[in-house]
Amino acid sequence: MYRHHRVLQVMENAQVALTSLFGAFMADPALLPRDWMELCRAAGDTITARVVCDYIAGMTDSFALQEYRRIFHMEFPL
Repeated sequence: MYRHHRVLQVMENAQVALTSLFGAFMADPALLPRDWMELCRAAGDTITARVVCDYIAGMTDSFALQEYRRIFHMEFPL
């Protein structure tokens, strides 16, 4: 069941969405909520990477898709 092509496609799409969110937040930490942004240092540094990872790790699926829409101004097909 978990190796079914439709399940695998959804998992691959989710990985693309999360990778895109990570890249956007790393490039511009101002996209994060203010309290998270204040924990960051410079765009792309290791402290910022840890903050971004923690922020993304706490997201539900629906919130991740909502953030994707907010940042990229488009729906993400899952």
